[in-house]
Amino acid sequence: MGICLHRIKSIRLLYGEEPFGVSPIDFENPKHKPVPIGHAIAARITSENPDEGFKPSSGTVEEINFRSRQNVWGYFSISSSGGLHEFADSQFGHIFSYGDTRDDARENLVVALKELSIRGDFHSTVEILIRLLETEVFINNTVKTSWLDTLIAERFKSEKPNTMISLVCGAIHVADERFRTNFQNFQSSLERGQILPMHSLSVSTHVELVCDSIKYKLQVTKCGPNCFFVVMNESYVEVEANRSPSAGKLLHYTVEDGGPIEAGQAYAEIEVMKMVTELRCPSKGHLQWNKRPGAILDASCVLAHVIFEDSLQIPQSKLYYGKFSFEIKNQSTITKLNQIFQTTKQTLENILQGYTYPEPYFRERVKLTVEHLFTILRDPSLPLLEVEEIISNISERMPQEVKKEIQKLLKNYKSNLTSVLVQFPSQLIAAFIDNYATKLEHRSDRDAFFGTVQSLVQLVKRYRNGIKGHMKTVITDLIRNYLTIETLFQFGQYDKCLTQLRDKHKIEMHKVVEIVFSHANYNAKNSLVIMLIDLLFERDPRLTDESTALLSELTLLTHASNAKVALKARQVLIEFQQPPYESNIYKRYKICNFLYMLYVQENTPRTSSCTDDIMLIDDEDPQLFRRTGIIAAFENLEQASSFFDELLTPFSSTSSNNNNHSLTASRQSSKAHSRHSSYDSLANQKPTVKIDQATNLIYVFIKDDSSLQENFKLENVFREFLQSKCQSCTAKNIRRVTFSLASKRQFPAYFTFRKRLDFEEDKIFRNLEPALAYQLELYRLRSFDLEFVPTSNHKVHIYLGKGKVHNKQHDTADYRLFARSIIRHSDLVTKETSYEYLQNEAERTLLEALDELEIAFSHPLAKKTDCNHVFMCFVPTVCIEPSKVEESIREMVLRYGMRLWKLRILQAELKMTIRLTPDSEPLPFRAFMTYESGYHLDISLYREVTNQTTGQTVFQTYNIGKPGPLDGRALHEPYLTKDQLQYKRFTAQSNSTTYVYDLPEMFRRALIVSWKQYSDLNKSKDQLMPKDNFICQELILDITNQSNINNLASPVSPTAI
Repeated sequence: MGICLHRIKSIRLLYGEEPFGVSPIDFENPKHKPVPIGHAIAARITSENPDEGFKPSSGTVEEINFRSRQNVWGYFSISSSGGLHEFADSQFGHIFSYGDTRDDARENLVVALKELSIRGDFHSTVEILIRLLETEVFINNTVKTSWLDTLIAERFKSEKPNTMISLVCGAIHVADERFRTNFQNFQSSLERGQILPMHSLSVSTHVELVCDSIKYKLQVTKCGPNCFFVVMNESYVEVEANRSPSAGKLLHYTVEDGGPIEAGQAYAEIEVMKMVTELRCPSKGHLQWNKRPGAILDASCVLAHVIFEDSLQIPQSKLYYGKFSFEIKNQSTITKLNQIFQTTKQTLENILQGYTYPEPYFRERVKLTVEHLFTILRDPSLPLLEVEEIISNISERMPQEVKKEIQKLLKNYKSNLTSVLVQFPSQLIAAFIDNYATKLEHRSDRDAFFGTVQSLVQLVKRYRNGIKGHMKTVITDLIRNYLTIETLFQFGQYDKCLTQLRDKHKIEMHKVVEIVFSHANYNAKNSLVIMLIDLLFERDPRLTDESTALLSELTLLTHASNAKVALKARQVLIEFQQPPYESNIYKRYKICNFLYMLYVQENTPRTSSCTDDIMLIDDEDPQLFRRTGIIAAFENLEQASSFFDELLTPFSSTSSNNNNHSLTASRQSSKAHSRHSSYDSLANQKPTVKIDQATNLIYVFIKDDSSLQENFKLENVFREFLQSKCQSCTAKNIRRVTFSLASKRQFPAYFTFRKRLDFEEDKIFRNLEPALAYQLELYRLRSFDLEFVPTSNHKVHIYLGKGKVHNKQHDTADYRLFARSIIRHSDLVTKETSYEYLQNEAERTLLEALDELEIAFSHPLAKKTDCNHVFMCFVPTVCIEPSKVEESIREMVLRYGMRLWKLRILQAELKMTIRLTPDSEPLPFRAFMTYESGYHLDISLYREVTNQTTGQTVFQTYNIGKPGPLDGRALHEPYLTKDQLQYKRFTAQSNSTTYVYDLPEMFRRALIVSWKQYSDLNKSKDQLMPKDNFICQELILDITNQSNINNLASPVSPTAI
């Protein structure tokens, strides 16, 4: 059966016969013997894995890049969706190569295979074909029928990919599977009515992989929908991943469930791409089935488990300590500015959606991305490239008249790009589009025209306020995205908010998961929004109505997770209500220079130098107490390090101080100097002091442009530096070394290191000038173990106090937050000021303290705090009547009562110096506020009175006849820890109720208010309130159930309970 060879057209042409003839051909002795022309080699491209015995696999083809040439031709067959079916033949491509000689055909085929690019989810035979074509056996044409079988037996493999790339791919696959499982579990729980914690949506995990008996530990973080950030041993790569589905069918197991299995024995057979493959076990043990025979296999599914008989059979792996030895580069490098803008913006939008980078890489990468975004937004060529991209897409549908006019405007704009006054012609383009639309008579034509140019119109609207307006629009849109999500979590606890979202999106539950996922990474989002606000208003100091409204909305965020953003928004709004910083500095320089010239230079008599007096000091006097201080300023830390030994030169060593107490009268240094008072003031004062401890001080001021957010890194730098100089400082009697870091337009940062701490930092004095520390009265906190809480506002100092317990077996139960601040005059010099300044500054400082306390509540122990305390020290003297102070304090507490109660601020203290009249003596004055009961605000005013006999300073109540709780107590007594009554109050208030023994006092207070209202209404002064206006009784049952009556005629006190 079949067709005769001599009737086939191609055969007849090969033997020189008529193509459509029927005459027979003598193939043994043909008239025209065929002569070969060149050589041809064909290669079959299959989806088989040569490393696994050519096991077929299936998947999806992402991209095939092959170009036919004169000597090479090929074709490929895949489905329309780009996939290879698991039950189809594994061959999906065929390539043919031609050459004049066999070697030419071989070389052409090798070049074609090397240029062939296949991106897919499966292995192919391209690499193994290249190696086969380049072997000596194939080149010399000495192949045999058993050649391929010999190569397979010898485990002839294609070139393996880089181990690091394999690790990255494996780690991403494992991590992505965990992330998808977590998200599915979260959504399933919501659908069942269960609420899981936010951390269950974490997109960062640790992965351990073993390759060639080496263990690799990696951290994988999902930084975008398809982007991953992989960290290994302080090195990292950022990659974009594609999903790789694979399938097959489990035919049957060759070992029973639970049965023994030997090393290398086949335990199952699977069918993939019409091919049956055996699966073998690497070690001896017992097999446990995980799938049933006939099951369809998915990607990365587990077929069975092997329980080893001996744990020693498990191969031991060594931990890898190296780093990534390669850098992944994007195949399609983006060079156009408009494309870079979209990519950069998308990165920031991913962070607002909940994706992030691991620490410590997050802040650095986000900072660079934000700065890059601002650089792009300020580039005048950005709108030009965006418009050109849109026009290229709609040019065929756009009217030629409109196209030519827009191109004309763009050409004119492009020619003036370098000009400072150039403006993007957005309004001209919009006007021309509107004018052209009015010329169209039919409505259908106008609709079709606007549909064509819709994307162009939207772009032009974004640039209607110029490049700066577009920059603000982009940034405000990003901040608005943050606000949209976080506003949903401001109305109660997490469970309540999530329940409301679930009820709102019953059908689309995946939207709830996306919202919670975005909110879960609020720390990263807060950092990003703060960076955007800082850079936006730093580069453009103008505050528009839209920006004001946006910042005002941010200040309304009351949840503790958004406290940092709300604080930053408040600070920006307050800053824009004040004159510019540079203007204030310039004005004060002019005033100081004028006053100096007017009153100092012309009216100050010339005096002799005090050097003469210093030279008269008796260096041999053993009873003269001496202390030396050094103040030095440097450009950077490197300069301070190089001159630090020179700073120690003016100090005497420990041995010289103990032996002869000599002190050089005058020392000079190129980088530092010290000064001493005139000897006249010390001639009659020679205290007997034995120098047996360190007394010398060093202040180092460093000018640095680095951000103050990195101060905690500088702490380690300073500590390591001083530890290397520890012996030198000890030998020179250095008691304290203070580093001050000055940054532009920011409060200086202070780091204090003390000898008694072995020159470790005294963190209690972080960002606090040691010379002013006494004004904060930190010694009154000695009943608590203090922990410094970092703040963004260095004028407010926050400490977490843990009440000291005498019995170490008992845990601390008294936790408090102490906020302390010093209020000085704005010029730091004026000694007296007005009452209005006191009122305004006290309110502003209180608000700053509340903002910092809200942020401090992110501390793990902050939820345990109660009776939190605010202390303010007002340095300038104020002429005021104390009653006005009490009135102002009461108004301020009523104004911010909700925030004070929410932060559990139940105690506050104001220290100041007042004058009752302009001519009277200054009077040290204190105002104490307590709100411990939760229903009555108690304000007590005290004077500081010193006992001339004992020299002790005590509190004396200012209002006669109404002694306060601190009346007669010493000024330096520490704050008391909570008593048993306050513990019970806190427990009751934490459960949204009132302590039972506070109820009588509440009724008594209400009765007093009602009595006063009645008296004022009837204008009756005869009806005086009785002294015992409220009497109540408590019924107490003892062990025998006998009732006893306890009269409660007075306010409840701890001793009465």
